[in-house]
Amino acid sequence: MKLRWRVASIILVIAVWFALLISPVGAQAAGYVAFVNSSGQLVVSSADGGYRWIVTNPGESLLGGYQWAGDELFFAVDDGAGYSFRVGSVNAQNVTEIGRAAGGFYAGAVFTGDQAFVSVGGTISVYPGGNAVAGGDLPAASLGVASGSMILARGNGQYQLVGADGSVVPLGAANDPGSPYIALWSGRAPLVAYADYGFGSGLGVTNANTGETVALDDNGSIPLLPLTWAGTDLIYRGTGGVIRLVDLGCLQGGGCGDPFGASVDLLPGSAEDVHTDGSWVYFRDGESIGAVDLGCVNRGDCLNSAQTLGIAAAPETALHVGGRILIYTGYTSNPYDPADREVRAVDLGCLGNSCNPVTVSAGTAGGLDPAGNAVVVQDAAGGLSVLSLRNGSAAYLSDGGDLSEARWSS
Repeated sequence: MKLRWRVASIILVIAVWFALLISPVGAQAAGYVAFVNSSGQLVVSSADGGYRWIVTNPGESLLGGYQWAGDELFFAVDDGAGYSFRVGSVNAQNVTEIGRAAGGFYAGAVFTGDQAFVSVGGTISVYPGGNAVAGGDLPAASLGVASGSMILARGNGQYQLVGADGSVVPLGAANDPGSPYIALWSGRAPLVAYADYGFGSGLGVTNANTGETVALDDNGSIPLLPLTWAGTDLIYRGTGGVIRLVDLGCLQGGGCGDPFGASVDLLPGSAEDVHTDGSWVYFRDGESIGAVDLGCVNRGDCLNSAQTLGIAAAPETALHVGGRILIYTGYTSNPYDPADREVRAVDLGCLGNSCNPVTVSAGTAGGLDPAGNAVVVQDAAGGLSVLSLRNGSAAYLSDGGDLSEARWSS
């Protein structure tokens, strides 16, 4: 009797939680999710499964990942005769080839919506047109972000800004070719932060429009790493291990001086998987999910002001934030058993008060759509589905696939 009561209570709590999401704020429909199915084909689906489009043809091999720009999806395939660079329009449900290459080492692409910067064989070319604009490659997804008509690439052992007009602006000192290339664009300004391992451990930030650069150099044993932006505030991992915040708004007006000298401690060094919505910072610390109000920067109490949002987070799983929802993967008994995992959601309206995560599905949580209305879920057998956080319905995607590669349209 007690067990039945507990199950009924859980179902009631979940139903109430889903009902709370159906509001004027949460009424915006989720977008489209792109994923690779168990047959290796690129597929696009709506959150409710009512729209489904198999984008690539049987026998075509995807090259690297794929990128959204609005409702257009860029991808590259090896069709047996060379490399084909394509853009799929979800609205029209058709694919346009925007360029080709004979072959060679494919090192990634950046899709701006109007153009694709593609690196093959150490040369970056712009499509449509196929004009070679620079030497270099695009070895990491974090570099694959554009600011206007400029992208961040790597060439001659260092970062460089590359324009569609062929302009090249080198950034930082020569880097160690074996080091990780980690860089992040700010979403509100043409500012790009990058880890510079040329001499010890360094962190550089450049205004792509003006070329003005500020840098922090340290010979510490822990690398300086950019983690995320909150407007023009950069959150980064310092060499002391503590996660810090620096205001880089001065780069928009010139005359920066040394902004890193005024940076503040934000999160303990054990924090990871850091996200922000500009008002709060969300992070994982061991098995706990926490949040810090960015108002703490002015109060000077950030390290002591974290609020716990959830516990028992499964190892090697990510947290996701979209709209006013936070999603993470929890466990009940065995943290390493995929069959003992569940998707937990936190309504971020709780911030500043008591937050209680609600279990919304069994499985492992993947990407959350930007509006916070639907999440990709992988079951214990590897199958993928989309769970609506508005009504609790689930739509089948595939019997298998890479959960981390499922990507929502912007």
